[in-house]
Amino acid sequence: MTIVCNILNKATILLLKQFKYTLYLLLFVCNGIYAQQKQIVKEFKEADCISKIDDLKKNFEENKIIPNEYELPCLIALSYYPELSKTKIVFKQKHIRTTMTSRPPFKVLFQSKKNRTYNICINNSSILNGALLSDISFNEQIGVIGHELAHITDYMKKSKLQLAATFFKYIFNPNFKRRLEAQTDIATINHGLGWQLYDFGYFLINKSTVSKKYIKHKQKFYMSALQLFEIILNNPLYNSVISN
Repeated sequence: MTIVCNILNKATILLLKQFKYTLYLLLFVCNGIYAQQKQIVKEFKEADCISKIDDLKKNFEENKIIPNEYELPCLIALSYYPELSKTKIVFKQKHIRTTMTSRPPFKVLFQSKKNRTYNICINNSSILNGALLSDISFNEQIGVIGHELAHITDYMKKSKLQLAATFFKYIFNPNFKRRLEAQTDIATINHGLGWQLYDFGYFLINKSTVSKKYIKHKQKFYMSALQLFEIILNNPLYNSVISN
């Protein structure tokens, strides 16, 4: 009887372990459910995408203010975030210290979730440390924009108090900033824009002319291109990539 019980116990443990791994896989796939609705593309080429601009505007331009010169990459990135289709987002150009940044404006703290407007800032000053969006490839532009949109999907879930806490911890707590940026990169990959994010990360460190100070900042707070590459390769969404 004892032998039988031991066998049953071992079988139960193995079953639970198998269930645990299956659950992890399901959670991983669910995180990328939006990407499954879109084709995973390794490289977007502007010439091939221009013909789709009207459909993209029809489906993803609502409640968005986008500079004309970045309309196409912004709309393509937005097409991978269907949960943002009704969200009010203003893309604005200004002097900042990085390529792009997304932070909820202060007035968001006094707005209900459904009435919030989020800002995504695009660096337009060549004298600052970061790479200009205009100086990187079309594919890389989509990756950077996708990263900022992933930040907004996180902001949308948070209460006013949580948003305020996120803002202050991001500024004053380096470990929190590293964790948040890593989570945002993973969210971008799960939405289907992993290759675009990887291309930007690789370009920034290996091919761009940004300052050494800026590169050190990126290396300190963001995942490396190699880390992004490994996550992409282990994500089942990217098992069969159709390259355009």
